[in-house]
Amino acid sequence: MRRPSRRDALALAGAALLAPSIGGAAGTDAPPRIAALELDIAEAMLALGVAPVAMAEAARFRALFPGTPLPAACAELGASWEPNLERLQHIAPARILASSDRLMLVRQLRRIAPVTVIATQETDGRRQRGVELLRLIGRDLGRAADADAILASADARLAALRRRLAGRDLPPVFLVSLVDGGTHLEFYGAGCLLDDALRALGLRNACTLPMPAYGWSIAGIEHLADLPAAALLVLDFGAPTRRTLRRLETGALWRRLPPVAAGRMHLVRAASVWGGVPTLVTFAGEVTAALEAPGGDADGR
Repeated sequence: MRRPSRRDALALAGAALLAPSIGGAAGTDAPPRIAALELDIAEAMLALGVAPVAMAEAARFRALFPGTPLPAACAELGASWEPNLERLQHIAPARILASSDRLMLVRQLRRIAPVTVIATQETDGRRQRGVELLRLIGRDLGRAADADAILASADARLAALRRRLAGRDLPPVFLVSLVDGGTHLEFYGAGCLLDDALRALGLRNACTLPMPAYGWSIAGIEHLADLPAAALLVLDFGAPTRRTLRRLETGALWRRLPPVAAGRMHLVRAASVWGGVPTLVTFAGEVTAALEAPGGDADGR
């Protein structure tokens, strides 16, 4: 049996921190049978102690939301923009929660169950959307007090993580994922939830590339030389990341890039850019652990 790693402990701690209401506000009542069409809606439901009976992109959720376990009984509905309506009809949820991005589907969905559209205000970052979403769903589920408690716990956790890094002389950081092929990276910047996590920790993003509103863009690996003193955080998606990294390490350009050559590269467990408050707190914990680790070698140890 595999021994629990530090990353596993972080994920479990994040789940415990952000799900204090499980079995709480609902008492002994049977949980409502709700289907969710958005990753962040499902995440907020789970944090509030209500598991969806079905959701869109359940497999993706399980892969990229390690801090918020999804019960095995939750059924997969496929893509959020084209859910499996036959399966949804068979499951017969009491209600369906969707974002305003699914307005074109509402008429079809209402033939199966009542639909509640959770509409948040347009914001400059995903963190604020996540806060608003948790409050809206908390009110919708009759768990507004639980939502407030979760948000207070999240703020306290982020403040504690920020204090852990405050005494360190940390450089700005590039936050990237590897693109298959090895000549380009996906850079994350303003507008992205993962960048919001960096800001919550008091860190500065080293990327100065123009960013679309959603906060990430693909560009050449040579941009890692734009700020030679920066550190590099690489999102770790498991085997695909390791394969691409091994291929990059055979090339002279990658080895000469300042953060790589100076040993300022860290692997950080990947998190979804489509998450909310629980994802932000879990990812902030991963970043803190990576930056506190001695050395910062290519394996992120």
